[in-house]
Formats: sequence, structure tokens, C-alpha cells
Amino acid sequence: DVDSDGSVTPRDAIILARNLAGWNGYTIDEEASDVDVSGFVDAKDSVILNRHIARNKGYETLPFVSSDSPSYLPGIW
Repeated sequence: DVDSDGSVTPRDAIILARNLAGWNGYTIDEEASDVDVSGFVDAKDSVILNRHIARNKGYETLPFVSSDSPSYLPGIW
């Protein structure tokens, strides 16, 4: 829940993407935005959040934790 409104919605994905792009006025909850629990918020978090919102298989639960590696994202890196 990037914007701390109590639910994860497409608005969270927009706010996170704009924050990462450096747009002014888009503050995020850093802890909630670190959906891969890597210790920092980056593009991987944005991808995971979008996949969660789209209800992609394997991304049903946040925070996203892979059994293989904390930084493993199938199909992207």
C-alpha cells in the first residue's frame, strides 16, 4: 500500500512509478513500497506491484518473497 490508504490499487502503482521517475509531489511509504524486501525501493518493486495488481500467478501475496532468491524475478532480469 504505497500511499497508505489501506488498500493496494492501481493508484499505488502510479504513485510508485512517478516517485521512482523523480516526479515532485509523489511521496511513498518506503517500507510498504519495498515489496521484494530488498532493503530499498526500485524498479523491481514497481514490476512486482503491477503484477500483484494484475493478479498474475505467483504474485498473489505481498511482500513478494521467492523461494529461490530475494532478488529473483521470473521473466524480467
